[in-house]
Amino acid sequence: MEASYHENYTKQLQRLLNIVAKGRKKYLKAAEQTESDEFRNLFNRYAGEREDIISELKAAIQKLDGQVNESTEQEAEVQNLNSTKVHSKKDQSILDSLRGSEQETLDTYDDVLQGSILEEFDLKTLIMGQRLRVNEAYTELERRYFELFKLSQPY
Repeated sequence: MEASYHENYTKQLQRLLNIVAKGRKKYLKAAEQTESDEFRNLFNRYAGEREDIISELKAAIQKLDGQVNESTEQEAEVQNLNSTKVHSKKDQSILDSLRGSEQETLDTYDDVLQGSILEEFDLKTLIMGQRLRVNEAYTELERRYFELFKLSQPY
């Protein structure tokens, strides 16, 4: 594999690392903000999954002799929600924010998977597996968001 491919793959993996790290921080912040034990456990579980993905991405970058650039891991901004809101509305807002974050992550994975990284079987397999885990989380967040949405609708 040529050095330019290594450099490009490293950049793409770093890009994924940054977006996943941002998502992990959002999950941790959301776990602090919710008053629901069920959601706190869910958000902490997804933060743990993101930590696993981060470790995998760092290992892949290092395998390509790249430097992990942790300084570019962006600070997550999760909207601080007004604590006077009804709990289900607050949780609905948190879920909505996390859904948006996961959609952004999925879009980044899709973008990376359209590039030359697909030519490298091990990286393609790694990235597709990670994307699947992110998509599963997105689907679960979506389901729970709409459950709360239905509950909040007057009949």
